[in-house]
Amino acid sequence: MKQCRRIYYSDAQRTAILGRWKRSETMNAIGQLCDRGHSSVYSVLKPTGGIRPSFRKHSPTALTLY
Repeated sequence: MKQCRRIYYSDAQRTAILGRWKRSETMNAIGQLCDRGHSSVYSVLKPTGGIRPSFRKHSPTALTLY
């Protein structure tokens, strides 16, 4: 059986996929735009449930090592 190469998406591509999913586009339609299958789109949506994660920012008063 032939092994498939692992697909890595950039942050911009992940943001675009999550934005299109939020606008109710199907996984097949999103996959066609990325020249990938719907299963690779699913692997982007699955960890966050299709919700774009918020930007994490530490408090300026938080302890640091420096």
